[in-house]
Formats: sequence, structure tokens, C-alpha cells
Amino acid sequence: MSWEGISPEKVHHTILDPYVKQRKTSLLSVGSVRLQFLFDIKKFSTKVIIIVLVSIFMGTYNFFILERTGLYSLGIGSIFQSIARCVSYFMKNNGNEAAAKATHTFLFWGMSLAMNVPLAIFGYRNIGKKFAILTIINICVSSLTSMAWSSLPSSWGLREFYIFSDPRTFNTQLIDKGINILQWNYVTVIDGSKNGAAAAAAAATAAHGVTQIDMNDSSRVVLIFFYGIVLGLLHTISSIFILSLGGSTGGIDWIVYYLVKKKSLSSPNLYLYMGLVISFLAYVCGTYAPYAHYMLANTTNGVAETFNNQNHSVISSLLGPMYVATVISALTKKIMFHLFYPHFKIITVKIFTNKIMEFRKELLNSEFPHGFTISSAVGGYGLRHQFVFEVTCFALDLKMLRELVSKVDPGCLLIAIPVKSLNGKFVLRETIS
Repeated sequence: MSWEGISPEKVHHTILDPYVKQRKTSLLSVGSVRLQFLFDIKKFSTKVIIIVLVSIFMGTYNFFILERTGLYSLGIGSIFQSIARCVSYFMKNNGNEAAAKATHTFLFWGMSLAMNVPLAIFGYRNIGKKFAILTIINICVSSLTSMAWSSLPSSWGLREFYIFSDPRTFNTQLIDKGINILQWNYVTVIDGSKNGAAAAAAAATAAHGVTQIDMNDSSRVVLIFFYGIVLGLLHTISSIFILSLGGSTGGIDWIVYYLVKKKSLSSPNLYLYMGLVISFLAYVCGTYAPYAHYMLANTTNGVAETFNNQNHSVISSLLGPMYVATVISALTKKIMFHLFYPHFKIITVKIFTNKIMEFRKELLNSEFPHGFTISSAVGGYGLRHQFVFEVTCFALDLKMLRELVSKVDPGCLLIAIPVKSLNGKFVLRETIS
């Protein structure tokens, strides 16, 4: 049966049984469509306001939970975070304390912002105008918020404030150099002049020229893991809001969304593994390298030997709790996205509507990239005929489908079914003649 040239009115009168009584319906919303209140926002200005507020929240928790604790984000951003920590360490080690702080802030947040500029141009041209605008708003506001927090005067006490208490090493010599690292089972030295708990040990070790007290970093390993879980949860919540409104968090998302939206290529696990590898290299550069340099450089004056067996501690720190906490954060985010917003998951969408011609017209006028099927179904009770739209796509396309069908039939039934197995190629719209 061909529907070309048939008016919507004729379709309605042809396939609907006029003797069937009015049906009673009940609103039901489960799964990813639970974010319908975000999907239904039409005003672009309202979307911008919400994204600005979410971005301010992101910038705030990134400062207190990401930068302050020594964790790393997953992906490209971790590269600039590692460069910032490494460069600021060597600047502090050379006595440039004031310059080190400004350099750290610029490299940690400013370089990530600058890196997204060419990617934003790419996204504007190849993904979509509104997508690019909303994404760059999120990147700019969140980065500037973090920079603002990081630039506040030290007299405000934020440098010593931690939401869930200080997760860093007990070793104040490392902290003073800006090295945020933890050991699995590391007995450290604390300067008694700065820590009241060590005052009793000061007299006993004064003859050796070192004020020390033995403490164990392993007592803070669980705490840094908790920070990792919280960071993953907060990032998931804020990202879901931004994705539901039509933007993204930037970075590697520019490339990922281009491949998914325009080429229908997606491998979420590959992106996760690549992100973990990049984050590991960032950890080695930004945390492990400064730590190893400081420990090895001080063997000549006996300081490292006073800490503990320095050779063992340097080697065991290669896969330290800080990096494991970063991995925990990434896995938490992946699990939460899978549960609440599996945007890269392949699904089959079925839409039951009697306004199929209007919906088809809206779909053809949009940038929806996938081929689709329209079939006719008959209800089991009233033998009412109805059209069924069906397409296999990514879960992130569900938002566009929901918006388009709502324009013509707000009362339609939309069902999304996860695809457990698939082998073959998607039919892209650009290949359909």
C-alpha cells in the first residue's frame, strides 16, 4: 500500500472504524522518557538558563572534588590537568610559589576551555547549531566557575576546606609541593611545626634535624574512593540534564556525537577504555612523576630515607589509590548512565499514531539520520486500524523522535526496546534515494 499523495484526512476516514467508541487512556512514562519534562522544554532561552545553572554547579563541584582532591577527569581534560599539576610542582620546587598558583589555574581550566574552541567550530558545522551553542555555554560557564573558585584569595580558607574531610596524604612535605598522592600502606612524615598531633614527636627527633610522626595513608584510601563515587554521581546527574536539553559536556563528546549522529558508529566500551588509558598517562605525568622526582631528589640529604623505604614507595605508587579512585569515578558514571540515560545504547523505537503522514513529513524535514519503517496494525479489541512507525537507532535519538511526534500527536504511544544483539549496517538517510 502506498501513502504518497493521500491526504491526512483521507487516511483518517479510510482506516478508522467510525463505530468504535472513544477509548480511555492512561498516561504512563518509564525509562529514559522519564526525562520528558526536559524533553518538552521548547524555548531555547529556557534551555540556556537551565544549562547555565547546571554548569555553575558543575564548576563548583569540579573545584572542590576534582581539583582539590587530586582526582582526574576521564578523557582529554585529564591531559591539561596533569600538565597543570606537573608544571606547578616544578615551579614550586624552584621557589616560584605565586607564579605556580596562577599557572596551575590557567593550565588546569583555561587550556581545556581553549581546546574546545576548534572542536566547537567542528560541532557547529557538522553536528548542529543548537547543539554546539548549548555545549559551548556549558564548557565556558563551568570552566569560568572553576577558575573563579580557584582564583579566590588564600585568606578565604578554601585551600584547606574539604567537603568530606581532607583525603590527601599525611605527608605535609609532599602537600607543600602540591603533590596530591596517597599510598596503599605508607608510613609518612609530618612536620610537627604545622601539625599539633606531631608536637610530641618533635623533641625525640630534633637531634636528627627532622620533626616527624609516623602515620598511615591507608586510612584515607576509602575516603578518596568515596570522593570518586561522588564525583561520578554528580557528573552523571549534570550530564544527563545537559544531554536531555540538547547539548553535551564537550571534549571527546564532540567527536563521539559526530560519529553517532552522522555516521551511526558507536563503541561505548572503546571510549571508556581509551579514557582510562589517557587518565592513567595523565596520572603518571601529573601525580606520579612529581612524587617520584621529589622522593628520589631528596635521597642525598636523607629526607626520603626518613620517610620510609623510598624505593618501595615510589614503585608501589605507580597504580596508587588516586588513579584507582579515578577509575571508580568513571565506572560509577558508566553504570549510572546505563541505568538512567543509556544514550549510546542501540534501541528499537515503535510509535503508535494515527497522524503518521504529518509525523513522516516532520521527520523528512528534520535531520534524523536513520531509515525507518511504517506499517499498519489492527487492535485486538476494537479492530481499530493504526499506523506503527518503527526504527532502530541510538538512545540519544529518542529525544528528537519525542520532540517531532509531540508536534503532531501529543497523545501517541512511544515504546523504546533495547537491542540485545545486532550484526550489520544501519540504513542511513543519506543513502536512501
